[in-house]
Amino acid sequence: MLSNFIESLFYPSELIALVRYQLSRQSNIVDISTWNPKLRDLVSSKDHHWKLKQKYLYFKPSLQVCIFYLCLRGMDTIEDDMTLPIEQKTPLLRSFYKKISEKGWTYTEKFDVVIEEFLLLPQECQVIITDITKQMGNGMADFVSISARNKYSIITLKDFDKYCYYVAGLVGIGISDLFNSVGATVPDTTKNFDT
Repeated sequence: MLSNFIESLFYPSELIALVRYQLSRQSNIVDISTWNPKLRDLVSSKDHHWKLKQKYLYFKPSLQVCIFYLCLRGMDTIEDDMTLPIEQKTPLLRSFYKKISEKGWTYTEKFDVVIEEFLLLPQECQVIITDITKQMGNGMADFVSISARNKYSIITLKDFDKYCYYVAGLVGIGISDLFNSVGATVPDTTKNFDT
């Protein structure tokens, strides 16, 4: 722990971000404009939209979105790992959504820290992240399996659309759902999409 702190001294911007992160966990609002003064200067305090922007852009979901991203990034690391045999990769992608709730589990260095933070999120956010992770993991596993049998897993435009839905579209749906879970109004993502 002490060695990590000493190492952080060589990266002052990261140390400042870490302190701000810890302080932000104690409040309900994370004001990004305090992290980046240039952002604050872009909008005058006299701007009648300022309060609306404060309400919807600088609030706690930034933490949920960060944890969401890190969970999906962890799964993407597995998909991209060329040293992992397909027999291990496919089931790991399909079960990854369960792993993000297993305290202490790690695939790569420090993923257990992501899990600890994930488990501190409100239950509703955990459900959203778990659901999107499950869908994405199954989609990734399908394409990994196809590419193991055939050099080209994406041949048609329909295949390309389906893959993009799994690795990008679900991200947008998850972020929208996270914002909705804390009271921001964004378009409904609960309607069924043809995948």
